[in-house]
Amino acid sequence: MPVAQKLDAYFLRLNRVLDDIDARFDEALDLSQLAATAHFEPVHFHKIFLACLGETPAAYVRRIRLERSAARLMNRRAAVLDVALDAGFGSGEAFARAFRQRFGHSPSVWQAGAHAASRLTAMHQHQAWQRPAQPLFSTSPWQPDTDTAQRTFALIDGFPLGLSTYRPDCSFFSLRTLAPQRIAYLRSRGAYGGHVRILWSRLIAQLGESDFLDDKRELIARWPDNPSITHVSQCRHEVGVVLRPGEQAPACLNQRLIPGGLHLVCPIDGRPEEIHRLWRWIFAVWLPRNGLCVANALSFERFGLADNPALHLPATARVAGELCIPVAEA
Repeated sequence: MPVAQKLDAYFLRLNRVLDDIDARFDEALDLSQLAATAHFEPVHFHKIFLACLGETPAAYVRRIRLERSAARLMNRRAAVLDVALDAGFGSGEAFARAFRQRFGHSPSVWQAGAHAASRLTAMHQHQAWQRPAQPLFSTSPWQPDTDTAQRTFALIDGFPLGLSTYRPDCSFFSLRTLAPQRIAYLRSRGAYGGHVRILWSRLIAQLGESDFLDDKRELIARWPDNPSITHVSQCRHEVGVVLRPGEQAPACLNQRLIPGGLHLVCPIDGRPEEIHRLWRWIFAVWLPRNGLCVANALSFERFGLADNPALHLPATARVAGELCIPVAEA
């Protein structure tokens, strides 16, 4: 077996662990159980995980849970205790201590508006198609650029700066109940932009080798992390293909289930920076105005392969598809 295939097989096993952690978000996780999921010996698993992901399993679980909780607390109606329990903390006090250690604020202060100071970082990190790739791993603490963030996200006529004159066509927005979907996917971490295009290119090449390519294939992209909270070097990207009923994923890819439920579905056709602007506008303007908030699930983008022959080309290429955002009443 070529070295590249051996490495892919190795990371497939680690990806199963990461999926298991996501699926058991509120549970206590045992190191030996995680090791068994990846078919590694428990005595070696800790070192393997640290070497490949740059942090220990315990540190990874703690960071992911706190960062997802911080994202949920951007909704001022979320109950802090519910968020704490959903993240596997035994009490509000334990959650508050861990949260303050990670973000420098109590959960209630963060929820009241301290998170806004981190949003400039989101703009700079998310617009990585204009920036070189960042290092894959970093242990740098979270540091908001408070002064510039306050200038950048000042409100003008009730809109965040940069969106005050933005008027996308909402006539094709729709609320739909989507069915669960199984996908076969690749995952990576790091800066957005060209890095993601490389991931698309790898996926399409591997689908071609496995005879999984045809014009009716539906492709999925997911971004599990909020770059205003998670360091750009640790932001995860997932790109995949929807599996048909009874179909098994190619051996070179992981598979997972994307939950169904009520989603806001928005057509897209543009370059990455245009799509990112629409994302911002939906979250900052459209959802609040329509009495909705993002549900406790991941948003995703979906594309038809026939409509996007340039998915693997440079990051300035246009893509067409749909944004699918899980929503609930605010």
